Amino acid sequence: MFRAAVAIPVLLLVACAPKVGPATQPERKAAVSSGPDVSYYRGLSKVTPAGGQLIGTIDLLFKRTVDPERSMIIEQTVQKSSKQGEKPTEYTSSMKVVGNRFTAVESTLGIKSEGELTGEPWKWNAWTSRATLTDGSTVESSFTRDAGGLKADKQIFGPLGVLRVTLSETYAPITADSFEQERREMLGLPSESPDAGTAPGSPR
Repeated sequence: MFRAAVAIPVLLLVACAPKVGPATQPERKAAVSSGPDVSYYRGLSKVTPAGGQLIGTIDLLFKRTVDPERSMIIEQTVQKSSKQGEKPTEYTSSMKVVGNRFTAVESTLGIKSEGELTGEPWKWNAWTSRATLTDGSTVESSFTRDAGGLKADKQIFGPLGVLRVTLSETYAPITADSFEQERREMLGLPSESPDAGTAPGSPR
C-alpha cells in the first residue's frame, strides 16, 4: 500500500495562453501556439501512518508537459522509496482538462482520478483531486503552486474509508539536464551519449 500510495502523480498545470495573430489577417485562424510548456521538479514525500510517526520517505522526479491547444497534460513521474528492497519505478499520467475540471489515467497501474482547478485558466495555483486505486482504496490530494515550487498533501483511505497513510510532499524546480541525469541514476540506466537524440520520457 505504501508503494501504491505514491503511484498517484502530482497534477501540476502550468502553461501560457495561446498568442493571437496579427489583426491584419482576420480571415486566417489567429491563435498561434507557443508550443507545449515543459517543467521539471525534484521532490520529497514524507510518509506517515494515521496517528503515527514518519515511517519513510520517497525521492521524486517530475516532468510535466502542458499542452493547452490539446487541453492535455502529460506527467512523467520517477520515484525511489527509502523502504529497503523496493525498486525505483516510473509512471506516466495523461490528463484531460475541460473548463476548471480534469480527469486523469495513469498508464502503468490504470489508476483513474478527477479533480478541480482553482485560479486563472492554464495558470492554476491550486487544485484538488480524488483517485481510486485498483484495490478500492482512494487518495485525496490538495496541491498549491508558487514561484518556489509545489506542495502537496495527500490522504490515503482504505476500501472501507479508514485513513491509512498521509503524505506530505515538496517540490523544487530543476533543469531539463538535471532531470534526465537524475532520472537515469535513479532508475539505474546507462548514461546517454551526446548524439543519442530525444531522451526517453519526452512528450508523447
